[in-house]
Amino acid sequence: MKILDFRKVNDLADFYRLYEGYLRTEFDEEKMYSILAKLKTSLIRYTLPGWDFTLKLDGNLSALETFEGLKFMEKVPIYQAVFALELQATVFERFGDRVSAGSRRVYRCELKKMIDWGRSQDWWTQCVEPVLEGRTPTMMVPKKRVEHWHKLKPKELPASLTQELEDLSIYMRTVRQPNLAESSWIRYSRELLGVFGWLHRVKGISLTALSLSNLVPVEAIHDLNSAQQVADFVREYLEWMRVEIGDKRSTLRFALQSFSYVAEYTYHANTKLS
Repeated sequence: MKILDFRKVNDLADFYRLYEGYLRTEFDEEKMYSILAKLKTSLIRYTLPGWDFTLKLDGNLSALETFEGLKFMEKVPIYQAVFALELQATVFERFGDRVSAGSRRVYRCELKKMIDWGRSQDWWTQCVEPVLEGRTPTMMVPKKRVEHWHKLKPKELPASLTQELEDLSIYMRTVRQPNLAESSWIRYSRELLGVFGWLHRVKGISLTALSLSNLVPVEAIHDLNSAQQVADFVREYLEWMRVEIGDKRSTLRFALQSFSYVAEYTYHANTKLS
């Protein structure tokens, strides 16, 4: 790399892109994609949570979560790369026996190869080492990461709401055309837990009073004034999210779509016998 390009290595995302370019020149396409797949998992799932990215204990990373992880790396200063292996070890401990010793070795190996390659580059001494003195691993806390505090956990839900959400899930995954994939519905159901958490923790509605009708009452299907009240309610929640959680477009879009699905289900459930 030319010295004029040194300053372009500002964050972990820059480092990742440079290493990806190196892999493309060293390996055939199949081998390169295999390495990148393991590296993305190593970084996004098992390292970034050390800088306070979302920790996903179960299930595979979705395309959206992978995208968000790659974007999150733009928030991690390049000098923090020297702490990556150390932080990964702490994240592995949080997973416990969910990650086998063999898997840990594989993902640590891929991360170490990336770090070792970085250390061999001229830009490392220009961009990393001069700012390391007195530095320690830093927790990155972007505003959107506070989103989880208001969400209800499934075990907090009253039995009546649990049943309503189960009926909604069945409709979305089996009756609705086109059906929603299981993974997609999980994402939207999490948004609903956020809405109900807001109603309970912020608006003061008791857990036992929570219902899908809080979001879209049956009257809103036929009555214009009730429908307008739903629209005002949605705007209030989205504005609260913008202020307290962040204005990331994808987050707001998922929340808005969740309301739309509840409205669709409410219409279906109350007109199917008409």
